[in-house]
Amino acid sequence: MSDFRLELKPRTGLDLLDASVRLYRRHFGPLLGISSVLLVPFGVTYTLGMFFYYLAMGPFLTTGEMPANFRGDVPMLILGLALLILGLSIMAVLGPLSQGALALAISEQYLGRTLGVLEAYRRVRRYWWPLFLVGLVFGLLGSIGPVAGGVLGAGAGLALSGAATPVGAIVGGALGLVAGLPVAALFFTWFVFYEQTLVLEQVRGLDSLQRSRSLVTGQGWRVFGILLLTGIGTSIATAVLAAPVSVTVSVIAGFRPEFLPYAQLLSQCAQQIVSVFLGPVFMIVQTLVYYDLRIRKEGFDLATMATGLESLRPVPVPAELSPPASGDPQ
Repeated sequence: MSDFRLELKPRTGLDLLDASVRLYRRHFGPLLGISSVLLVPFGVTYTLGMFFYYLAMGPFLTTGEMPANFRGDVPMLILGLALLILGLSIMAVLGPLSQGALALAISEQYLGRTLGVLEAYRRVRRYWWPLFLVGLVFGLLGSIGPVAGGVLGAGAGLALSGAATPVGAIVGGALGLVAGLPVAALFFTWFVFYEQTLVLEQVRGLDSLQRSRSLVTGQGWRVFGILLLTGIGTSIATAVLAAPVSVTVSVIAGFRPEFLPYAQLLSQCAQQIVSVFLGPVFMIVQTLVYYDLRIRKEGFDLATMATGLESLRPVPVPAELSPPASGDPQ
């Protein structure tokens, strides 16, 4: 186990996945705590929002007809939508900090040190604004291909089928969106390590995107394959672990349509609980792949890594420079 903790060496894809699982098992508590700061409040607000939404819209969703007394359910619908917006706001505000704190904690643990939840967030809080802005650019870059493809495809489909029917626009838009996915995958693979370069190397602003691309160059297919496999595996694990609850409540709702909102609530609770426990997995793999690239391309070693992380620690103020306590003579 100490060999895994201390030795930095090139690893195969399967070895990286295995190392990620072992790292998470060893530091389960701190990593779960860091991700829970984001995922628990988001999961609670999102789940309640969906519950109130289905409670208000349930009759329409099951019968396709709006009930005569729907006006009384409008406040509940507004409450559900407000909670969904609150959940997305929590994700937008805490997401950058959570990802940065995870990247820092995983790096410390790769050195054999444990970083607490509060300490991790305290040390990355100054990076919130850069992480937020660069993350926004990263998201926009990833959406360019599908959005542009969907718009162009819808326009072409509409022109070919005529304005009398929207079928051509729908089919063309769907095909264009699919055609744009490779562009999204390319940008994702190039720039996915912006969080690590920004927090761990302290590369400023959009330069972190360029730094990520320089690391990925020549290793793009390998990086994409490992991260794709991780994402698919995490999604399958979430679905499988939440399936007993989801399937059970869906069967009950099939016989009792009025139970649909409560089935949705229980299903969402199961999925969110599983998501909290699996939340750190992708970032662990991503961070270990980042270091693997640096080892392969830059001869990165343990001493270099330790020096870089030490720069993120708070610098103690010498006693002679400390401000006098209240009441002390100047």
